Amino acid sequence: MLKEKRKPYENIIKESLSDGDVDSALKNLKKYLQGGKSDYLKEFILIKGNYKKICREYRQQVITRDVYRAETNQLINNILSLIKEAKFCQHSVGEEEIKILLLAANPFGTKQLRLNEEIRKIKTNIKLAKNRDRLAFKSASAVTPENLMQEMLDERPYYVQFSGHGDVDRIYLEQDNGKPHFVDTDALEALFEHFKQEVRCVLLNCCYSEMQAQTIAAHIRYVIGTSFSILDAAAIIFSAGFYQAIGAGNDVPSAFDAAKVCLKLKGYKENMPVLWIDGKRAS
Repeated sequence: MLKEKRKPYENIIKESLSDGDVDSALKNLKKYLQGGKSDYLKEFILIKGNYKKICREYRQQVITRDVYRAETNQLINNILSLIKEAKFCQHSVGEEEIKILLLAANPFGTKQLRLNEEIRKIKTNIKLAKNRDRLAFKSASAVTPENLMQEMLDERPYYVQFSGHGDVDRIYLEQDNGKPHFVDTDALEALFEHFKQEVRCVLLNCCYSEMQAQTIAAHIRYVIGTSFSILDAAAIIFSAGFYQAIGAGNDVPSAFDAAKVCLKLKGYKENMPVLWIDGKRAS
């Protein structure tokens, strides 16, 4: 008598989530991750701990049913993203591409930035990466609000980076005539809340972007920003080093640390970028 072929853990996990059985999904997720990178098991522990907290607070009527459902849905998205990221780092053959979208703007009247050099260095590092066949990089320059939205809708990226000018409560895009168009923190939050199902990591590679990063982190798993003004050269080193590490199979926190090492090797030791994980500042 032929034995029934066991389904892959990934399929079992997804079926459990579809049925609303998060406990079973977490049990099989642990099995799926065992034998892999320890970073993913650590992340699993965080997700499991968060789920227990959500359930406890709901039982104790600390949170409402609507809050419970919203936080559980976000946790389910984190589980699915963790599976996708773990598969990427295992370099599984035939799996879908991981999309990186870089949005750049340097309006008239603002300091000239070497955005083309940044894009070139990122492309070079991805081409040299061992996982280059799994990474799909696209950049868009002179970004306006309209083509920003179009790029996000078309690409549905996993990683989103903005390169350009920023201030404590806004980033600078462009108008059709090349003049600055200011996008405030509330608008950025709305953007990434809309795309929270697809986007895993946001990198705001511009000055004074910590406030925006903190706000976006309410919806996106990983968000990187800066507390201070960042030199153009340092911004290029950081983003190039970040994707170099991603292409080598590192998860976001490890790639973030590797990019900071790249900065230090070049003599930049102060005003480092900051990382937010699950709405909390991690560095």
